[in-house]
Amino acid sequence: MSKIIELYENSDEAVLHAYKNMQSTSQSFIPQLNAPEVLKDSLLETILTFNYLWIVQKRHDKGIILGEVGGIIPTKKDTGKRVIAFAERSVAKINYVALKLNSSPNESILSEIEKTLERKIINDDFLTIADGTSNFMHYDFTARIEKDNILDILRPDPYLLLSKQGYTVVTDNHLDSEKYVFNLPKNFALLEKILSYDNYDSKLNFIRQNRSMIVPSDFIAGFNVLYKDDALFLSPLISESESEKNKEYFKSKGISPKPSLIEEFGIAYGTDRISLLKNFLD
Repeated sequence: MSKIIELYENSDEAVLHAYKNMQSTSQSFIPQLNAPEVLKDSLLETILTFNYLWIVQKRHDKGIILGEVGGIIPTKKDTGKRVIAFAERSVAKINYVALKLNSSPNESILSEIEKTLERKIINDDFLTIADGTSNFMHYDFTARIEKDNILDILRPDPYLLLSKQGYTVVTDNHLDSEKYVFNLPKNFALLEKILSYDNYDSKLNFIRQNRSMIVPSDFIAGFNVLYKDDALFLSPLISESESEKNKEYFKSKGISPKPSLIEEFGIAYGTDRISLLKNFLD
């Protein structure tokens, strides 16, 4: 049974798990599981390739640094299509962590890093996970490191909940009553090979030669989270390929996957300047 089928077959448990993760002391909504949102294969490849090239870092002791980051999703006025743009300042925080850990790996540095990030970091013998999303109230999406249970990447958003209660919340995000949470896989077999190369071109060439490894098989890429009419709707994010593989199941259950409006990829510098990037693999 694929992960996406398992999610729908155990939808009651999934909804309860999501509720526990996303409830806030100020207000709670009971989640409802909607039909999947389908990302183009090429877009998902681009998102994960960017993660492998610019966010994942090598640690001084041959360990790996993984980063959780955020960004904005503006809509293009001419087409109505959306752009996923990683926030440069969020990615820079992960680069800062790598620089600090690799220059002076000690307990005082860890405290300094956590103070700067305004977030705790996970740091063990092999793996460091750094959270660069302290400005999440200004982000339309966050990208979280893969959990054993996909629903554990979901977290409460108190600012969004406050806005739904009628409070004025000043943010720089672009989506109204909506957020995305992306799932960044712990693809260690691939990551270790990529990090064995010291320069960008070599890493990219390796990724191109191993394109089939970029997106793990049976992969749920995250969730669209929509607050509407005092309800919370969760739409799993899957690729075109994953949607095609499971089309008979969706048809049998009356589930109609919908194409995502997100079609382009870029880097956000502040809130109003975006550099669009082509598919790294072309």
